[in-house]
Amino acid sequence: MTGLANLLRYTPLILLLQKILRRIPFRPIDLGKLCFLRFDGIPRVPRGMLRGNATVRLATPDDVDELARLQNRRSAFLSRFERGDRCIVALIGGLIVGFEWFSEGAEHVEMAWGLTISIPRGFVYAYDGFVDRAYRNTGVWLRFKGYL
Repeated sequence: MTGLANLLRYTPLILLLQKILRRIPFRPIDLGKLCFLRFDGIPRVPRGMLRGNATVRLATPDDVDELARLQNRRSAFLSRFERGDRCIVALIGGLIVGFEWFSEGAEHVEMAWGLTISIPRGFVYAYDGFVDRAYRNTGVWLRFKGYL
């Protein structure tokens, strides 16, 4: 079987359609899929899995310039703080290398999809996690979960 045949055989249909549609100029339609993961209880990350030397802390609006250095979305970050959403950041050597946002309200509007997501009482909705490419697979994401 050729490489292309293998690709077509083992790639989910939604991903194939997404790849084709994203080649159309001006992207008149986009196709995607939202997936929800649910932790039963507070995530517990065993110490042995927390590799690397990142530290995690709660972000403040004073961190917006550093967040915007990772992703140029300064106004979106500011409006999230104004809305009451929380952000945690990972630092290595004093430099912010990643972030993840959390919403604790009754609902969250997912801006990319225009979808309103109901958040049950006692739950948080985690969204828009990002880790700088140079620091991926270094345990930063697990540290975010451990911080919860």
